Amino acid sequence: MNCRWNPKASTKQDYYRKKGYPLQSFSMACSKELRVPKEWSKYHHDLVNEAINPELFSEEELVNLAIALGLSDNEVKPRKYFHSCRPYHMNRYVYVFIPDDLMSKRIFRWFAYLCLTIFMNDDLMEAFSESEMRQVCSAFEMMDNEICEQFPKFPTLVQMKQSLKHKKVNEKIIPNVLNLLEFTNSVGKVLIEEGNFLQEDVRNYWRRLVMVVGLYVEGAKSESIQGVTTTMDEYLWRRVMSGAIILWMYGHEVMSEMLGKLDGSQISFIHELYGLTAIFCLIVNDIYSHEKEKIMGNRVMNTVRDKYENKECSDDFEAFEKSLRITNAIIKVMYRKIENAKQGNPDSTEFHKLLDNIGKGTIGTFFFHDKCTRYNETKWRLTLVEVDEMELEEWRKSKVVEEFDTVQHFLQDVSPKAKRMDEAIKR
Repeated sequence: MNCRWNPKASTKQDYYRKKGYPLQSFSMACSKELRVPKEWSKYHHDLVNEAINPELFSEEELVNLAIALGLSDNEVKPRKYFHSCRPYHMNRYVYVFIPDDLMSKRIFRWFAYLCLTIFMNDDLMEAFSESEMRQVCSAFEMMDNEICEQFPKFPTLVQMKQSLKHKKVNEKIIPNVLNLLEFTNSVGKVLIEEGNFLQEDVRNYWRRLVMVVGLYVEGAKSESIQGVTTTMDEYLWRRVMSGAIILWMYGHEVMSEMLGKLDGSQISFIHELYGLTAIFCLIVNDIYSHEKEKIMGNRVMNTVRDKYENKECSDDFEAFEKSLRITNAIIKVMYRKIENAKQGNPDSTEFHKLLDNIGKGTIGTFFFHDKCTRYNETKWRLTLVEVDEMELEEWRKSKVVEEFDTVQHFLQDVSPKAKRMDEAIKR
């Protein structure tokens, strides 16, 4: 792809200076480089062609689960999704290191199964009316209240299905409600059965997980009710929540041995990181989906397309460059915040492990898009550049003011609801 610059200008730097690009980003101006810490990405390459570990995943079990949930009435549809999104590998990119214990393996399995069923869930809900999406939210909340009263016991899938039918819930939406509750219930069951945790710690973690699932449903409902618009105040909130990527970050708390050990300020901090991960994944998704979604027009939201349609950029390639600049800024901001948090907690090896795993999981969302057959047709495939220790030392020493400002401006531009995260960026 040729860069757009004026050949009459004395240098490309002059051209990009006149266009308003910072000089520091000139090296990125004609590049598709995604620059990440080497320690965050160096293990993912070996996972691309890793054989499925039967202790962590079963295609047959997943297909049967999709049918039992009612997401499909035969095995053809879930197998088609399986080959398209590669749920085992998608999950492995997020969880690079899995502790060798039954609890962690079972947790991994449920997050991996969700990688497929949530795609099926999304595709079904895209065709729902406003009324049906409201029913999904109501049924989810109603069943969640019922399950809360039973904790630490969790109902079976059959019991939940019977309860929903008894409550006269629209049968069309039952599979979507069951899918989400079966996931959160199953994670809770694993922690109760296999973990050595205080019951209250499990409950607190489980409730936070359910809260994020609830926000995912609310985000999907908001899209169906409001329609697609580039001027909505809730734009970013809707995209991040309905994308559900924050859910996958939660597994790191268990696999890093930090469940029940995080204090209030640490929980607040890792949720800032989870939010940045979600925004990073959102923009990478939009870069890789841009060509396909451009044809669909305003029926889908895409931050790359929105930038030039809102006249922020002169063409889609300039919008691509601006989007890439944001993803690189997010990585740099996350790296600096993680390193500072380590210095502030020098004796907590588990907390350090959690922070590093969040970094690795964030890069894993790039690998999913880059290696997934769903995105084979994209012409804007990013090039991963692994930053070595010498450059990382510069990252640590610099105040990365430009990167902080880039992320803050993005948040301010697309969503007033992002104000709280915006205020936290420079902490």
